Amino acid sequence: RVISASSCVTIPEFDVERIPEYSQKDCRASIELAQRFLPNAQQVVVAAMWQYHWQSDNFIRSFREFLSKSEASGKQLTVYAQVPMLNSNVQRQRRFKHLGLDSEIKVHSEWAAANQLIAEIVAEYPNAKFLQLDQVELFAKAPFFGEMLVYSDSHHLNEVGAILYADRAMKWFKK
Repeated sequence: RVISASSCVTIPEFDVERIPEYSQKDCRASIELAQRFLPNAQQVVVAAMWQYHWQSDNFIRSFREFLSKSEASGKQLTVYAQVPMLNSNVQRQRRFKHLGLDSEIKVHSEWAAANQLIAEIVAEYPNAKFLQLDQVELFAKAPFFGEMLVYSDSHHLNEVGAILYADRAMKWFKK
C-alpha cells in the first residue's frame, strides 16, 4: 500500500497544523488510514521532503516515537533520503533559457543537512535502515542524468527519473 498526502509524513502524531492548510485534511485522512494498516505491517517505508520537517521539534519527537514503537513491535523500517532539491522549478528555468534569460539550475543546499539529521536519528534504531539514494550517480548532475531530464520541478522526479530511481532502490532492497 502507498499512503501519502502532500506535505505530510504519514506517521502517528505528525504535527499536521504546521503544513499548509490545503494539505491538512488529506494528511489527517492519510494518517488515519495508515494507522489501520500499521498493526499488521511487517515492513514500512517512509519517505518525505525532510528539509520541510527537520527543524520542527514536534516532528522530530513524533518521528522518534514512531521509530521506537515500530522497533518494539518488530517492524522493519526503511526511511528514504530526500532526493536533492533544486534551487528553482526546472521547467520554469528551461522556459527562461529558451526566452534568452540567464538562468542556472543548481542543487539547493538545505536537503543534505536534513538528510544527515534524519540518517542520524534512524541509525539509533536497529530495525530501521536509512536508504541514502541521494548519493547515487543519478543525482551527480541533477536535474539531468546524462542527456535526460529527470526532474519535473524543484523536488519531484519525472517519469524517467522515477524509473531510474526505482531501479537503484530495487538493487538496494534485493541486497
